[in-house]
Amino acid sequence: MRTFIIGALLLASTTPAFAKYTCGPNAATYAVLQPSPKKFASGVRCVVFPNDHSFAWYGEGKWGTSVYRHVGYARATGDDQFVGSAGDMGGAAGALFNRTLKITISHAFPQKPWGAGNPPSAIEIRGAWNEDWLHVPDGVVDNWNPLAKVSGCGGLQEWAVYEGNKRAGTRCVLKDGSWLTAWYGDGAWGANSYRHLGTADSGPKGNKWGAVDLCVPGSYCGKAPWGTLQITKPDATSIAVKGGWNEVWRR
Repeated sequence: MRTFIIGALLLASTTPAFAKYTCGPNAATYAVLQPSPKKFASGVRCVVFPNDHSFAWYGEGKWGTSVYRHVGYARATGDDQFVGSAGDMGGAAGALFNRTLKITISHAFPQKPWGAGNPPSAIEIRGAWNEDWLHVPDGVVDNWNPLAKVSGCGGLQEWAVYEGNKRAGTRCVLKDGSWLTAWYGDGAWGANSYRHLGTADSGPKGNKWGAVDLCVPGSYCGKAPWGTLQITKPDATSIAVKGGWNEVWRR
């Protein structure tokens, strides 16, 4: 059993111990809370903070009777205020939410300032859907097991990665004002499977691309720090990635 304190409210998770999800050491792990009535929801959010004015996330969980997975991206609009976009993955269909999420760093515990090395203790999502995220310091959410490899990108743009003539991976790309804002990827790297989340540290000198592996048990666990990936789009049907690793995405 795990307990969390949010303000003066004590919440308890009594989900069986065999359910477990960790985002690994390269991304911040958040549990998902239903705001009203306030209770834990089945699911997890893996969040990366390349800077103090944007972040990206990958989420899995259960909404009613439906299982979902999605990728999201948020950019700052003010002090601790963000506007977010997200897209559902899975199969040929999926919802796309273009800047319809109002996101607030809500600081459930006394904390200031926050940053990549000191993730916010709580994040509030309102708009297209309503939920709260609570940072889990030990990195383990015990009410959810990792989903299998993605079967389709749904509302996101789908790209394939090939090893020779064999498809070796999938990239699900979220576009928010540019051709590439954040992406989720999974596949095989040698003998190991992997799943990763990528985005950019955007600034006046351009995008510094990077990605982190979501280190679920049995998968590869590494990272390409921001600025170590060079990503270009040579034509409408390909994206080239060089630096931290080298590959071509094709449509």
